[in-house]
Amino acid sequence: EGIRVDSGAYTGWRIPPDYDSLVAKVIAFAPSRPLAIRKIRTALETTTIVGVKTNIPLLLGILSNTDFMNGDYDTSLMEKFLEKKRPAD
Repeated sequence: EGIRVDSGAYTGWRIPPDYDSLVAKVIAFAPSRPLAIRKIRTALETTTIVGVKTNIPLLLGILSNTDFMNGDYDTSLMEKFLEKKRPAD
């Protein structure tokens, strides 16, 4: 409840090499931001996609980010998030 998935993918479908990288879109609906974040996290945690690498681990990391969860972010969120994930030299 409260989750919508938009995709044209189906079992056995092969993603062509020149296909748009957006294979599916997952959307959460809820009366509050914290509940929507919990719903989308649960949806992503229970999603199984085989045969291709996905950005689900990245999305789960962002959804667990304190600044994101608190709505305290701007367009530099990804840069800062990825900087923290980069191994030290």
